Amino acid sequence: MNIFRCTNTDYTKLLSVFNECFGHGSDGEWFQSHMTHCTPSSDIADAEEIGNHLACAIDGRIVGGLGVYPFEWKVDTGEGSLLIPAYKIGQVSCLKEYRGRGVMTALMEEAAHNMKEQGCTLGYLNGDIERYRHFGYTYGGLTMAFNLSRKLVLEHSKDIEISTKQITEPSEISKAYDALPSRATRDEKYWQRQFEREHITWHIGESKHGKGYLAIMNRNNICELYGNENTLVAMLSEILNQNPTTEVVAKYPYMSNKEQAIGQMLRDISYGMTMHPLGLMCGEVETVAAGFWVSEVDNA
Repeated sequence: MNIFRCTNTDYTKLLSVFNECFGHGSDGEWFQSHMTHCTPSSDIADAEEIGNHLACAIDGRIVGGLGVYPFEWKVDTGEGSLLIPAYKIGQVSCLKEYRGRGVMTALMEEAAHNMKEQGCTLGYLNGDIERYRHFGYTYGGLTMAFNLSRKLVLEHSKDIEISTKQITEPSEISKAYDALPSRATRDEKYWQRQFEREHITWHIGESKHGKGYLAIMNRNNICELYGNENTLVAMLSEILNQNPTTEVVAKYPYMSNKEQAIGQMLRDISYGMTMHPLGLMCGEVETVAAGFWVSEVDNA
């Protein structure tokens, strides 16, 4: 078994493994189109993006791999900002016929070792707690899925005049995002890749109350939103009008402070909600305020 950092020569083969392992076929391009910010196609990926992936080869054949993406969480502490060096794990894969041979364990351990050598103190991933618990991961927070009520959205937005537009230039959404008090840092390359994803669009709105922005996945899944809550509810009203027969769901990280403005607004305009794990984390910090959420993390 050989674990190595991916190169231009191996990248296309590794993408085929990712697509096959997740049910999209070895000739498919789901990861290239839906996860462009992580796994851009080989014709546009640069050396750094390719090198963010580890591959596992057995008898010369690539049989598994994962992505390990270093980044920084910029956290507003109330008295200034704190930068936490961190990394995301994704695309953990192993071809079916090679499972049970320690491929995943070897990949995860190598990724953690590499990141610790680079000074990263916090790891984050989405996955099954039973699968990743023994690597030191535990629940890193909760997210709420709000089923939007057309009647309640209309009631809360009827007197709000708003102008909205779909963003076509990454710099526009970058400026809005940079106004966040705490967030994962996102550079120009990150936003460029976001705009290459085929199933997600970014929108900005403005009313007399202020500005807001949101991301729509597959037309009816609001996967990210931030800004003034009154502006956002008017934006959500427009989205519902554009999807008259489809249920629209807005996902937002759970906040322990129930008076948190956006979370409270979403409660007020929803007929139901469900709670899900936000992700899994391991690291050397106890509390992280990142992007739009707060997580209490056990030391691992």
